[in-house]
Amino acid sequence: MGRNIEVQTQALTSLSRDYQAYGQNVYGRYKSGSNQIERELESIIRKYSEYGSVTSKARNIQSKLREIQRQVAEELGEKVIKETTEEIGEKVTQKAFKEINIDNIDNVIDAGDSLKVKLKDGTDITYKKTDLTSQEFKELQERKLVDSYRANLNMHQMQYYDTLEEGLITDQAWSEINRYLKKQGIDFNTLSQAEKDKYIDILKNEIKTNPDKLEVAKQKTAELLDLSNERLQDAVKARYSEVDYYKILNENKALRNPKEYLKSLEGTDLIKAWEEDFYGNNSQVVVSYMSKNDYEKFVEGFGSIGRPGEMGGQFVLPESIANDIEARIAQMGSIQNCTPEFKKQLAIELGLPETIFDSGAVRVEIPLDTSKYNTDLNLHIVTGIEEGCNYQWVPGTKTLGGIREGIINQITKKDNEELFKWITDNVKRQVN
Repeated sequence: MGRNIEVQTQALTSLSRDYQAYGQNVYGRYKSGSNQIERELESIIRKYSEYGSVTSKARNIQSKLREIQRQVAEELGEKVIKETTEEIGEKVTQKAFKEINIDNIDNVIDAGDSLKVKLKDGTDITYKKTDLTSQEFKELQERKLVDSYRANLNMHQMQYYDTLEEGLITDQAWSEINRYLKKQGIDFNTLSQAEKDKYIDILKNEIKTNPDKLEVAKQKTAELLDLSNERLQDAVKARYSEVDYYKILNENKALRNPKEYLKSLEGTDLIKAWEEDFYGNNSQVVVSYMSKNDYEKFVEGFGSIGRPGEMGGQFVLPESIANDIEARIAQMGSIQNCTPEFKKQLAIELGLPETIFDSGAVRVEIPLDTSKYNTDLNLHIVTGIEEGCNYQWVPGTKTLGGIREGIINQITKKDNEELFKWITDNVKRQVN
């Protein structure tokens, strides 16, 4: 239940014995301090309901607090005085904070005149900045535990912020796992998924306890959340509901209902805009960008474009948008002349990891009209439950980076050799 809880209950118990000494000098601005203590007591009782020794102490203190409040109120009414239980609350929180090992702090949110402390055991406590010396606060800042950005978020943004941060930390752990295992003399390919997950958890914990790595994750999280706010504004301008945006965004992917999401788009301008981008501007194809390595492995090697199954498929973007992107960065190179600068900028424009096209970029075009191949692409709006949709998917028919996106069924050489041949004959790739 955490050492800090024991510290708080002991401090509160000790201070409660001194209430009689304060006598009639504890009412005036009493409400502020009293309410603070009440909230902490209720939090302890709620969070640690299974620990009778803790809750019984908290309830005893609560009872004494209310009895003194009643007695003082009867004698002094609403008279304002200098000595208050706000001072008691400050002493309680100060003593509790002093007893917390700084290494047990996950992060501290700077909320103006107070600090919202989150411990690694999940406990949340609020302290006033005046409870810390300037040196203590400086140490929190130097160890990059203070998070000012998150303090300014609303409840919905904060929930998505936490999802983004966890996703980025998980991604970072996966990027480090091979190097980590190699140092341990372990072959990644010999591990079961459960064993891989175990090592991922170890790496995630290392990242979370490394101030520098954690700071990088927080900065990237803030950047992604800013992009989400931009997508929200795009959607609101198209008459989409902010309530629906966050309701769908913060749902667990496994529980997300695609029909409800598509229904929420009805009556907005988003469906029309999506259709105009994909079918307007004399569009003949939809476009998908792949790394050279992925193209050679999956398309040339396995004869497959996209993932199999109902929740699979291939993500695509409108032809006109693909053309605009390439024209915008043409001074850096092209698909056929794929310079390092072009590859990096193409990834940035698409909202993908900057290194994704390091092996080269391939532009795959799929014809919109596939009737002569007796095939239905089933081009449709991405609903967020498809394979490949991760924590960075947002409602509103665009990627987090602001690119209009759709998805089509998987295309295989085995099922439609003629269509597959047309696609592979028309790819654009680097000329050696």
